[in-house]
Amino acid sequence: MKYRLILWAALLCGFLFRANAQGVEFRDLTFRQALEQAQKEGKLVFMDCYTSWCGPCKNMLNNVFTLSEAGEFMNAAFVCVKFDMEKGEGKELRKQFQVRAYPTFFIIRPDGTVQHRLAGGSPWERFRERVERGLNEKTSYHYLDACYQKGKLSPKQYPQYVQALKDASDGKRVEGICLEVFGKLNNKARCRKENWFLFDQEMKPTDIRFEYLVDHKDDFDRNVGKGIVDGKISSVYSEELTRLNSSKENEWPARIGEIAVQLGKIDFEGKQKIENLVNYEVAYLSKDVEGVLKSLEEYGSDLPQYVVMDLVFQYGFILREGTNEQIARYIRLGRQNESRALSPQMVQLMREYMDRYESELNDRLTYAGIRGKVTRGRMDEVYLYKVEDGKECLIATSKVSRDGWYGFTFQPERKGFYTVGGKESLDRIRLYMQPGDRGEVNFPEDTIVITARNTPENLLLASWESLMIPVRERTDNLKYALFDYRDFFPYFMDFLPRAREFQEKITFRDEEFRRLVRQTIDFDLDYYAFRILNALKAGKETHKPSRPTPADYPVYYKTIVAKNKLSDASILEQPYGYDYLQRYTTFACGGDKASIPLEERLTWLSCNLLKAEIVLWRMENCRKYEDYMKMLNTYGDYFTTSNHQKRLDAVSAKLYKGITGEKASDFTYPDNKGKMVSLSDFRGKVVVVDVWATWCGPCRAEIPYLVKLEKEMEGKDVVFIGVSVDEQKDHKKWLEVLEKEGLEGVQLFTNGRDKNGRDKIMKDYKIKGIPRFMVFDKKGNVVTINSPRPSNPELRKLLERELRK
Repeated sequence: MKYRLILWAALLCGFLFRANAQGVEFRDLTFRQALEQAQKEGKLVFMDCYTSWCGPCKNMLNNVFTLSEAGEFMNAAFVCVKFDMEKGEGKELRKQFQVRAYPTFFIIRPDGTVQHRLAGGSPWERFRERVERGLNEKTSYHYLDACYQKGKLSPKQYPQYVQALKDASDGKRVEGICLEVFGKLNNKARCRKENWFLFDQEMKPTDIRFEYLVDHKDDFDRNVGKGIVDGKISSVYSEELTRLNSSKENEWPARIGEIAVQLGKIDFEGKQKIENLVNYEVAYLSKDVEGVLKSLEEYGSDLPQYVVMDLVFQYGFILREGTNEQIARYIRLGRQNESRALSPQMVQLMREYMDRYESELNDRLTYAGIRGKVTRGRMDEVYLYKVEDGKECLIATSKVSRDGWYGFTFQPERKGFYTVGGKESLDRIRLYMQPGDRGEVNFPEDTIVITARNTPENLLLASWESLMIPVRERTDNLKYALFDYRDFFPYFMDFLPRAREFQEKITFRDEEFRRLVRQTIDFDLDYYAFRILNALKAGKETHKPSRPTPADYPVYYKTIVAKNKLSDASILEQPYGYDYLQRYTTFACGGDKASIPLEERLTWLSCNLLKAEIVLWRMENCRKYEDYMKMLNTYGDYFTTSNHQKRLDAVSAKLYKGITGEKASDFTYPDNKGKMVSLSDFRGKVVVVDVWATWCGPCRAEIPYLVKLEKEMEGKDVVFIGVSVDEQKDHKKWLEVLEKEGLEGVQLFTNGRDKNGRDKIMKDYKIKGIPRFMVFDKKGNVVTINSPRPSNPELRKLLERELRK
């Protein structure tokens, strides 16, 4: 029997040990039951007031109250209960005890009166200190507050009372009590160590106590200790700067100014860091990109935690306004501080943000951007043009937003001129753009503004553009309709010295761009001098349109043309280059542009690319396909670029009719071995062309009939050409279909993704749907561009008729 009792005792002790090891025991009791149980056990009640959504509440329940040492201490001293303040009995308890923050904890006597109140969670060791103050009646909130209300609080009890108020998170009363005591003490007493509690509280730099601390720092250093005083001063400034950092008020300049004045009065450990932080806040709050980056770089790796968070979430203005170099520095700072985030989750989030910003920077180095504000009426869209072969080619349109903003992001094919603005050329302006550049152009009424948020290249260009605007207006603007050559010539000659002075004074670190701007000035002056010659403007006196004769030209016109002046294609970099060439050669030949022979125009050009533009100008005005082909055969060697070919194809498609007996429009594509093959290679044979695609059901349905027809015509002067319009991604599939279906003959692949290639055959022959079969005779002329399909016996009959001719 004795053995059994010892065993049960051991088991009981083990059970109690395990219960304690599990942490604080929160009993399933009502509030009244908890009071009754506390009375029975001679304990106090510890009540945890929480909510289900409160993070700090969960932290206390899951990470503090589960500690074995917490259970050992709390279970011995209290009957512990917890109530959700939004459910059941908790709703009434919340009103009864005026719970306004979570978590809140109460130490309650068995009679239901509060002995101590604690607001907010904390790590266990600090929380135990707070609870112990509440357990000791002499240091509890209830006791000390009663003494204060009766006016019986001794000087030694004031620090304890302040601490009890801090436990209850009653900051306003802490401040009030401290200011009350501070006001009662003389200067000598204020600096004593026993009264340091008055200063070791939350204060702002404008607090009378902090100002006193700053003015009497030496006394505090002697009595309290320099390290303690320096730490408090640093913390006050840090906390104030932290508040300012997230403040939306506009008072920050004055408040930071007050801090700067105080900093000038004192020295303390950590002053340099505070000064760096002040510089950071001034730059951050004023959105000074360079200032923010410099202050962070000077601050080093020991950044305050809120600045680390700024790095992730608050630097959108750097991404918007910063240069590529500044954004790279920002990302580098972010990378250096990734490990300083408070949690692994924040470290990961910071890394993801920096990865994203780095990707955006890479895009930014690849892409260019133009944006701006429109405040002029009737301008609902802004247009962006690239310059290609001396012409403006529209590449994007931006709707103007309700608040007046527009914007473009694009990938420049090469560095050079782009134009942005309205539909009329006078409402557009040149920008020099390359990958990574950012530009801003605003459009107020009656003018165009290139802002300071532009590259140095565009700021230089803007200086010339602003100087040139009056000349452009006098040529193009309707308000100068009564401003003919008699007005323009004197104005222009007066303008020339200013233009030449500007040109001579151009300095720029990029010599290539400096030369480009100087050359642009020459071209601009020439171009507007040409423009006025053909402008139908009326004289102020006669109100009749008139144009000048050579006898009216000022001396400047004798310098405009020369045989070797246009020795390269640089004029085609200008948005008006194509028009310039026509005007230049017309003026050089001294005649009307319609009657000047083409060969005569070409003699004034020594560059084949420029000759190509003049020839294309004539070809684009051809009315007959035969005239186009004659010029192509004569001047074909000039056409060397993909854009030349694209424009030639457009002319061909416009003029070519494909009527019976007309010469076939040639095309050239690679075959299934990669060899380039043309329709014209098969002169002397009747040619059947099948335009098809692997994805086209009706096309595939004709293949068996086509294969059969090829076998039937074997040995005769007939060639079958299959022309696939599949996209490049389906090239392998095309080869597989050729093998699977037994397609022989000549098989060509247009690469449907390459619109220049695909459009040639589709546009010339006006093909809207496939399959399309076409037949050409032995001389390379059209028999029909819409023949019967192989499944129709009429196609074989047609071929046999052609073979008999």
